[in-house]
Parts: sequence; structure tokens; C-alpha cells
Amino acid sequence: MKGLALVTGGSRGIGAAVARQLGLLGYEVCLTYEHDGEAARQVEEAIGAAGGVAWSWQLDIASPVAVMALFEALDRRPLPLALLVNNAGITEGFSRLEALSYKRLEHVFQVNVFGSFMCAREAVRRMGRSHGGAGGVIVN
Repeated sequence: MKGLALVTGGSRGIGAAVARQLGLLGYEVCLTYEHDGEAARQVEEAIGAAGGVAWSWQLDIASPVAVMALFEALDRRPLPLALLVNNAGITEGFSRLEALSYKRLEHVFQVNVFGSFMCAREAVRRMGRSHGGAGGVIVN
């Protein structure tokens, strides 16, 4: 194995395709999902059927506590984190600007900006050479 790859929002769409490809490239893949555990399980199975190793983690990326719990779980894995793909994101649907509520906008930023930055920060704390890591890659 090349190392551990974390793909947020890895249960469908682009995230699922990236997770499958990383499995083929020899990474152990942790993929996160928020609601659809069955879709995540299918991606895990596809990676396993191709000879890879994958596992999923339910994550509310807008929650700093949940992000920290994920990274603590990654710390318990035998392989070091080598790659983060910040793929999770939402649009909360589309509306006219004058109809956009603060609460809705805040949630979009919590997921798309703050959640991704929390994941990047924690990844750097583990992968960064200045933190004793071997280096790594972050894809946003």
C-alpha cells in the first residue's frame, strides 16, 4: 500500500470515482459520507473487488468535533495519511439572492469552507514534514 488516502464526500459522483481510482493505484481508502451509507458500502465493495482496501466513515464535515473524531480514527490506522481529497460540498439548492437566508448561507460555508479547512489543517498536522510526517498531497 502506498499509504492512506482520505476522500471526503466519497460515496457518490466525483468523490466515488476518485476513491475507486485511488484504490486501484494502491492506496488504502477512507471515504466519508453524510447520509447514504449504502452508497459508501458499494464504493468500498468496488474497491475491494478490484483488490484494494477501503472503509467508510459517516461524517458531518460542518462539525469540528466530528472532523476531529475522524482524524483520531485515521491516527489508529497502521498506514500514515498520505493524501487528502477535499471533495465534500453542498449548494443547498439555488435561490434568488434576496431569498437567501443567513442560516442557509452559513451552513454552505460551514461545509464547503470551514469543513474543508479543518480537514486540510488536520492532514497537514499529520503529513507535514515540519510535524514529523513524510509529506503528502491535498487536493481541493
